[in-house]
Amino acid sequence: MQPTDSIDLPDGLRERKKQARRVALRRAAVQLSLENGFANVTVEDICERCSVSPRTFFNYFASKEEAVVGSDTSIFDVPAADQFADGGPTGDVLDDFKELLIGIVSERQKTRDDVAARQRLIQSDPTLLQAQFSRMADHERMLRQLIERRLAHDSGSEPVATASAGADPTARTNSVDLLSTLGLLVMRAATERWRQDESHQDLGALIPTIFHELQQLFQGEKA
Repeated sequence: MQPTDSIDLPDGLRERKKQARRVALRRAAVQLSLENGFANVTVEDICERCSVSPRTFFNYFASKEEAVVGSDTSIFDVPAADQFADGGPTGDVLDDFKELLIGIVSERQKTRDDVAARQRLIQSDPTLLQAQFSRMADHERMLRQLIERRLAHDSGSEPVATASAGADPTARTNSVDLLSTLGLLVMRAATERWRQDESHQDLGALIPTIFHELQQLFQGEKA
């Protein structure tokens, strides 16, 4: 009988298997680090807990630190990212921005216990805390680049970073600032609400809810 990994699986099943293994490795890295201290855990320990080889581990993560904190690019490895940058799905930048945020948080949704355990570990280890701050800065930079690509697409012009010297980038830069700040705050608010209130099962569904609440707040201020 062939090993499961050598069987030609349908793309959907193969992707689910990969995602399940990624989650198992991350969970093992966190649990072992909470039990023994992050500095005392090796990649081999994580692999032994999950019954996989180090080669398999490194197919998913570059290091044990990345297994806990995440990579600098993985948050945007979702179909919604390129769709947003290319002008979709609706053509309305704010509606499409909501869909982008939904795609990001839905792809990365974990169990509440996993989130709590990971945050406990990161808060207890200065190395991991610094790595998380670095990842957050990387995510903000990449979100800004994605928004800039979208605004350049919509206007039919070059991105600010590559625009000609004669172009005035101020207005678009301001829009990038606003959207990126809004996006990060909305994702943070949605995650915190989901984590603290077990009545919310779908993290992605909280994104339009929070946008609606912001709209109601601003309309109330004008009234």
